[in-house]
Amino acid sequence: MSSFDKIAVCDSKYCSLYDTLTELGYSCVRTRPDAVSITSAMLNSDFSAFAADTGSIGKDELLKVFCFFKNIEHYAPCFIITSEPSAFDEFGFVHCCRREWEFEELLQKYFGHRTASYTKKPSLWTGSQSGLERTVTEIIQKMGVPPNVKGYRYLRSAVMLATEDMTVLDSITKRLYPTVAQTNQTTPTRVERAIRHAITTAWDRQNGDSKFIEDKLHCKISFDGDKPTNSELIALISDCLRLSEYKV
Repeated sequence: MSSFDKIAVCDSKYCSLYDTLTELGYSCVRTRPDAVSITSAMLNSDFSAFAADTGSIGKDELLKVFCFFKNIEHYAPCFIITSEPSAFDEFGFVHCCRREWEFEELLQKYFGHRTASYTKKPSLWTGSQSGLERTVTEIIQKMGVPPNVKGYRYLRSAVMLATEDMTVLDSITKRLYPTVAQTNQTTPTRVERAIRHAITTAWDRQNGDSKFIEDKLHCKISFDGDKPTNSELIALISDCLRLSEYKV
């Protein structure tokens, strides 16, 4: 793989590839999910990979960008990871990764000897999106978040996003809430309020005692107030999922 090859990550759930490539020593840059930004990224020869969340740009618009570059040496992506491979197959890209379990195979194929420095981090789910969703669902249910409130669904989505890409926690209002809102066809403000309501309801059910969350997550916690903020709880659960041996 040359220093000019580009890697296009076309689904936000695969954005952990960005972190892995960075750990392997590749220079990576994230780009905004719009045609102009992605085109600019494709033209930039100073990095070897970029991650583009196509949640808002749309598959068709992304295809137009890739088709423009596909026959231009050093600028076309060397492979695409997507949950909708049929849309990209006909354009002759080198590799189209269809499932998350193909990730290690992809690393071996394209990075060869460099994969020796890659150590798979312990995971609390099977590696599939459905496995992660089940785990997060069980956690928030055991915390007492009622499934009939909108914040239940929004909190689950937020935790899943933060588990897969911890950088979203650096910009809750500009990245995390808008992403959850887009997925659920609502507004970032409503997402924030609904998650806050869900957390408040769960804490009220526990009579303000946060010990229950320690029992569920098997970790010692402390909050500035009587209950965690949205970002504190999301960060706590996602950190436990990424780093601990917790099993629901």
